[in-house]
Amino acid sequence: MRREALLLLREVDPAKAKPLILELARAWDGKDRFYLEALGIAVGQVAARREVLLGDFDKHFSTWDAKTAGLLWELRPPQAVKMIGKHLSDPKRRSPSGCKWWTSWPAQPTPVFRQPW
Repeated sequence: MRREALLLLREVDPAKAKPLILELARAWDGKDRFYLEALGIAVGQVAARREVLLGDFDKHFSTWDAKTAGLLWELRPPQAVKMIGKHLSDPKRRSPSGCKWWTSWPAQPTPVFRQPW
């Protein structure tokens, strides 16, 4: 039911859809790949929509865990590189669990790599 709701939210104005998408993102169990894909579809690829929905992603998902890493991998918010840099530069927070998403990171759109760490 939640996946279907996310698919419907892709057509809703981003300012109105944002609270629901963030709530559903927090509800992701970190394992359901189809749910994660539905989140990506709800966010979409239009730059203006993504800015509204993901502009403050780091404020909503500030703790680093496998769930946050999965959301970063799928949604690629504007501050993703900064969040990953912070995680990788902190020796207390390093873990092998992040390796699977890091190997596919080169698929990231070019503008994100131009952002400073």
